[in-house]
Amino acid sequence: MTAEDDVQAFIESFEVAAEACQWPLEEWVVCLQPLLTGEAQLAAHGLPPGARADDNSVKRAVLDQLGCSSEDQRRRFREANLSAGDRPFAYAQRLTDMARCWLQPEIQSAGGVVEQVVLEQFVHGLPEGTANWVRCHRPTNLDGAVTLAEDHLALYPGSQQQERPEPAPRRRPPPRAGPNPFPRATPPLLP
Repeated sequence: MTAEDDVQAFIESFEVAAEACQWPLEEWVVCLQPLLTGEAQLAAHGLPPGARADDNSVKRAVLDQLGCSSEDQRRRFREANLSAGDRPFAYAQRLTDMARCWLQPEIQSAGGVVEQVVLEQFVHGLPEGTANWVRCHRPTNLDGAVTLAEDHLALYPGSQQQERPEPAPRRRPPPRAGPNPFPRATPPLLP
């Protein structure tokens, strides 16, 4: 792995190679760790000794450290726009790749994908303070998010009301001085 490598693509390529070589799953992490460099290596070595032996824990720590977590992918997906030099096909492909990284349909069932989308919308619809509290705790499912939100609202009942600015009163334009440049047409008199 080099500094220019996309860590997510590197790990996926490693997993494809390990699977093709039919390595036992428990040996993958032992073979992967010496190949990591920089921030990825620091993230793997920063785990407790027991977690360093678990392939999923190492992969999650490395991806989180380098901004490739599911939450980061969701944020990139929601912020993506067609840029000036992009073609619609490339933009659509980029969106598809980001959505797959965020929702992980290869790993999750259809119900799991739906729950991810509902979880995002649930947190988005909460009052700002409660939403920040829930995001900070990174719930992995909707039930966890609901529990966090209910606990926060129980502790801070005033935060349930979203603070919205008071709209400014509507101003009426001042009356025009002088003759009206656009006189009203009077309807014809009917017999």
